[in-house]
Amino acid sequence: MKQLFTFLLLLNFSFPVAAQQVIFDEDFESFQGYQIPGWTQQAYGYPWETGYAEALGSHCFQPDDNPTKVAGVKDNWACSTCYVCNYTFADSLVRLITPAQDLSGLNAAALEFDSYFLGTSKNGKTETATIEVSVDAGLSWTPVLQVQPDGAGFHRWYADLNAFAGYPDVRIGFRYQDKGEIMSGWMIDNIRIFLPAPNDISVQSVTPRDSLQWYEVVGDAVIHKAEILNYGTNPITGFTLKYKKGNGPVYSHFVTGLQLQPLQKILITHPHPDSVLAVTREKVTMWAELPGDNIHNNDTGYTYLHGAAFMPKKRLVIEEGAATWSIYGLRGWTLMNGVPGNDLDVTQISIHGEPDPMGNDAYDDYLYYLDNYFIPYLLFDRIVNVKPDSFYQHIQKMKGNFGFADLELTGGLNGSAAWINAVIKPAVNLSGDFRLVMVITEDSVRGTGPGFEQRNGWAGNNLGLGQWMGLENKPDPVPASDMFYNFVARTAYPTPEGIINMLPQQLSYQSTYNYYFNTQIDPSWNRDRLKAFVLLVNNNDSTILNSGMLPWMLNIHDVSASLETYGVYPNPARSVANVFFTLEQTEQIGWTLTDISGKIVRSAPRQSYFPGRNDIPVAVEDLTPGIYFISLMSEHAKRTMKLIVLD
Repeated sequence: MKQLFTFLLLLNFSFPVAAQQVIFDEDFESFQGYQIPGWTQQAYGYPWETGYAEALGSHCFQPDDNPTKVAGVKDNWACSTCYVCNYTFADSLVRLITPAQDLSGLNAAALEFDSYFLGTSKNGKTETATIEVSVDAGLSWTPVLQVQPDGAGFHRWYADLNAFAGYPDVRIGFRYQDKGEIMSGWMIDNIRIFLPAPNDISVQSVTPRDSLQWYEVVGDAVIHKAEILNYGTNPITGFTLKYKKGNGPVYSHFVTGLQLQPLQKILITHPHPDSVLAVTREKVTMWAELPGDNIHNNDTGYTYLHGAAFMPKKRLVIEEGAATWSIYGLRGWTLMNGVPGNDLDVTQISIHGEPDPMGNDAYDDYLYYLDNYFIPYLLFDRIVNVKPDSFYQHIQKMKGNFGFADLELTGGLNGSAAWINAVIKPAVNLSGDFRLVMVITEDSVRGTGPGFEQRNGWAGNNLGLGQWMGLENKPDPVPASDMFYNFVARTAYPTPEGIINMLPQQLSYQSTYNYYFNTQIDPSWNRDRLKAFVLLVNNNDSTILNSGMLPWMLNIHDVSASLETYGVYPNPARSVANVFFTLEQTEQIGWTLTDISGKIVRSAPRQSYFPGRNDIPVAVEDLTPGIYFISLMSEHAKRTMKLIVLD
């Protein structure tokens, strides 16, 4: 994974090393290419090879978290660098086979390995990854484990080999099959065959697992969970789970009534609540104690808690690499447009490069140099390039990440100039090169020229890409008259990564910080379809910490404004806030009340108001205390005021 928060010491949740008698161990670090000494292959299709995971994969079959060498078979030619590649084999079936292992004299054995497998489906078929065992030199094979899809990175898997203990010639086969479709592939690493001990309990992980979810408001209760693995041969009926924070007291939980079989996992909740008492980070240690377990290098796990002054409103940023000339471009288009329109926790930006007529070359080039070479890509917070199959799952997961700071935006248009005042309120102390980027996007961009036609690689399934949200029923290219482009990045100001010294090097949770943007609007952009965002960027690793959205469309006509005097009282308010304004003549006036994320919580359509002063009562007693914005809208003007609601 290329991006790490340099102002955090990230915890490496490494897999526990087996302490039992190791019979076979392979990490592929000494190999490169198709020849794997000691191993054999039975291949009808693209064979297994060894190398670095990044090189073996493709832009849509790429693990997020393994910089080491692995063994892999890449089936997804549709995601390679060429537009149309020949797919030779009707039903690719490849088996990578370990050297023969002598298990005679043993009464138990187990296999563990790391797997990256997406389980891609097309045309009603799904690729498979199977662990098989042979005891007759590969003449026949017995399936022992069907590997399931397990997300964007490598995950640890286990297989019981007890049925094959005692045999002198045992071989493990890693069998991949694509069912005759262009799928993704399979990668494996850290293959280990071992003799389990009778009693051995392992703490695999402790929550919160992700460093971006370590954060809790000071004083709030936190409940820890531990993923427990029975690493031994005897069932586990009970054990003691303990944890402590820093050098503090130890809290014990006696777990009973289990029937945890060998190599099975279970998630156990420790009932004693934890909390963090200051805006700082503290280490949490959790361990399991099992009678008769004499192996202690795998029974402890760690995590951290970091106190925060408050929980910022997290707004995930999705940057889509888009191109009308790409035969895969419609996949990103359908995914981006499939995000619910009322999901106000997501900032969506589509970056087109040349030769697209709506191209933004500077923005496109910047993301290219962040190693996003292949269009389309789906970049989440500039942390991970998400696979299409897990797009919506990643949205739900990453919206739960910590936001580091609230971004409160005000602004609009003044003639041809767009202005935004951004107020940054950190929830924790931050140290480093932090920058701000104002992004303006336009929705429903249309055109009549050939540049607005969208290529469609799924048309008629002519390229064997299968089905994708009905795209197989659309032509290639899709005519410009049938296309519209949302979230189009019009500008990223002052640059897509921001510039140095926009914010101090040291940001305190006890302070707020302001930055004022002012840039020009191209007259060809449709002002009524413009949205404005500000991204908070950690330039130490290029990641995006959070974003904010101007809680109204950018187009505000200050020229010939009819709302001359306006305000809100009382402010702060507890039960009712009164909005007042004066008019020179009868006008149609409407209003909205939005929260800090831009969600409309109250509104009224335009209706006639008379010249002079007008007052509108707005009930707020049932609203969550916090900051809100009241906007008044006439035909020619829009005025917005901040309102604070109290308990």
